[in-house]
Amino acid sequence: MPPKTTTTTKTTTTTRRATGGQRPHEATARARHGLVPTLTHGASVALCWTLGADLYHNNGITATEPARAASAVVAPVAADYWKARGDALLEVGEVASALGAYDKALADDKSLCGAIYGRGVALERMSEMEPARDALLQAVACARRDAEDAKSDVAPEPVVRLAQVEAKLGEWASARDNFAEASDVMLRRRDKARAEGARLSSALAAFEAATSDDERMSATRIVAAEARRRSTAEIRVALVAMQWATGSVDQAEDNWRICCADGCSAGTRQNAAALALDDGSAWGPRLKKKLRDFLVFSGAPAGYPGAPKQLGDTRGVLKMP
Repeated sequence: MPPKTTTTTKTTTTTRRATGGQRPHEATARARHGLVPTLTHGASVALCWTLGADLYHNNGITATEPARAASAVVAPVAADYWKARGDALLEVGEVASALGAYDKALADDKSLCGAIYGRGVALERMSEMEPARDALLQAVACARRDAEDAKSDVAPEPVVRLAQVEAKLGEWASARDNFAEASDVMLRRRDKARAEGARLSSALAAFEAATSDDERMSATRIVAAEARRRSTAEIRVALVAMQWATGSVDQAEDNWRICCADGCSAGTRQNAAALALDDGSAWGPRLKKKLRDFLVFSGAPAGYPGAPKQLGDTRGVLKMP
């Protein structure tokens, strides 16, 4: 019997290392169908449970979209499997199928935190905001139990997602508190950039939830502090609207000018204002109205939202923190 060649052994070892220990023919099939370059490692692992090379060869599955191919294969009923499959489907945009996978996971294990959270995310993407909020409330409660057992901070992701949905529903006080909690946790984890974004979102929600001038001024001071730390067009525009709303007209006009003095072009400032007034922004109706009022008062040129002669569709140009 001829000895094994070094080339064959080396290729097999390299292939297994690159694919997390899979057999070479599985790696080849997955590469052929576009799974390796298009999905993250976690999603690829989840779909690998379903899309083995033998299934492709023996059953004749030729779908090029991983999620659709996955839906054609019979899988073992296990909560972890369905949760992983839901994650993979959600990542490639199969939101309805992902929701179904999460439901199957929870039918097998009602306490699976990841599936509860994934279900909330899927519902939000389907614009089912109230069911999404309810699911995310469960996800946050589950995350708190896990944190208590581990004697650690709660995971900030479900808290932030819940706050975002609450803001979309106009539940500003709850959104304020949840953004603030997430910001504190992120700061302790030394995730400074995300902590600053959550703190700004908390201030925006606090302004909408405010029932007194003192509360509105407190929210304005938080945004002013953020503007001193990182002077971006988005933060300056938010500060302008808040100062205008609280009667600080001169300060509002100064900050409108500072935006450009700090290297922000007029176009960038315009885009930041456009995004703030977009239906999908994190801003509430009170701040949007005040920004429109300021733009009209300041004689904003055509093309600015709120100007007498607005040019074109200004939505979705930039993303607010």
